[in-house]
Amino acid sequence: MKDQNFWHGIHVVCGFSSVGKSEYIRHLLTTPGPFLDATPVYEAMFGSKVRNALTSGDVFHLDISNDPSEARPNYTPDVNNHPIAAKGVFSQGITSVDFLIVPERILRERIRRRAKFSDDINLQRPDRAYPSAEKLRVLDTCPLVSRYSVWMDYFEARNVQIRYINSGNRSYREIAGRQSAQKILRNEDSFFDLLEHETRVALRRVRTFF
Repeated sequence: MKDQNFWHGIHVVCGFSSVGKSEYIRHLLTTPGPFLDATPVYEAMFGSKVRNALTSGDVFHLDISNDPSEARPNYTPDVNNHPIAAKGVFSQGITSVDFLIVPERILRERIRRRAKFSDDINLQRPDRAYPSAEKLRVLDTCPLVSRYSVWMDYFEARNVQIRYINSGNRSYREIAGRQSAQKILRNEDSFFDLLEHETRVALRRVRTFF
């Protein structure tokens, strides 16, 4: 995955809960490249007033499952319903975004199996139980691809640099554009399976070489 010349300000790692955002951020911050000196920032920091703004050099963890309006009848996703949007965070010069992508069937399985929040997000309560049932209920309120699409529209309209990343495994291969990412989100498994096969082949070649 090529990072050079991609990031030069405020970077966002965006996706539904349990798609792998925290682990991916750790990957960015520990892999040689432009993100080594970046500062990870999590939504919980705004609630606890550790942060009130994003600044150049930040990598922001954005959970698009956080939407208090999702309990309303006839719910449709809207960026402006996100708690952080109300604080004006998204108007602060975001320059690049990574959307983390997996098929909905895999995301559901991750949510079911997850036990705790990430230590990075809940610094004061690292052992707080993860609300699997609640996240599955939120996931059921609208198609996953629709929830992602409103955020894709939002950042595209602001001319933000965008990548779509396969977070189905730790190879973090870049997906070739929005349309391909949406196919994966819709559970069009033949496309995702092909992507996974190509990843496995590439890894075997690396092992053979070394």
